[in-house]
Amino acid sequence: GNVPAASLARMDLTRLAFAADSFDAVCSYYAIIHIPRAEHAGILIDFYRLLRPGGLAFLCLGAMDIDDDYDDDFY
Repeated sequence: GNVPAASLARMDLTRLAFAADSFDAVCSYYAIIHIPRAEHAGILIDFYRLLRPGGLAFLCLGAMDIDDDYDDDFY
């Protein structure tokens, strides 16, 4: 791979049980939009807590301010 020394982790975004300052970067690509809006602030606070000083966050949060991103006719 492109980053052979990388350690990757996967976990429920609403229950991030990692120690503070655990990561150099976090990546969340269109995952947060599938969690109720009321829980977004807690997730972002956790991302900040998990990042080492100077850490990077790559977050794709969607382009519209909507409470519910569910559509019965998606396909």
